[in-house]
Amino acid sequence: MTQETIENETDEFCRENMGDMVHRLKIRWALQEVLNQAQINGHLVCGVHDAANELAVDLDTIGLCVLVENPRADAGIQVHCRLIEAYCWECAIPVIKVNNSCKLSEMTKHHMMLREPLHCVLVKNLSSDVESVSTLLQFARHSPAPLLKIT
Repeated sequence: MTQETIENETDEFCRENMGDMVHRLKIRWALQEVLNQAQINGHLVCGVHDAANELAVDLDTIGLCVLVENPRADAGIQVHCRLIEAYCWECAIPVIKVNNSCKLSEMTKHHMMLREPLHCVLVKNLSSDVESVSTLLQFARHSPAPLLKIT
């Protein structure tokens, strides 16, 4: 292997990582913007139990489900999250998983209301003509329940 080959491979690797990082930041920014708008408009449903109730009562208004992927969470919460995830898939509601319940709580301003971690957020009445919403929906459709690192 020549020095030129190594430099070319290194440059290609750096570009890929930078592209991935920019993509993740764009998705994270879009999630933050969508959550902020939904919070302002009163279109957030926070918490596993409230989300389950909302899905049972008003399914047609739910546009996005954000779940926390946390293997250390309480077993009961994990079961509820899996059931919500399966129900959302069944009803064609896009699901995005995040890796940090504390950060999700901060993003939704939920940490100011309760001290317990947040494991599920539903966003109601999404407007798909907004760029941040279309970015999130495209990310969610890319693969089933993609994981977004928000730490």
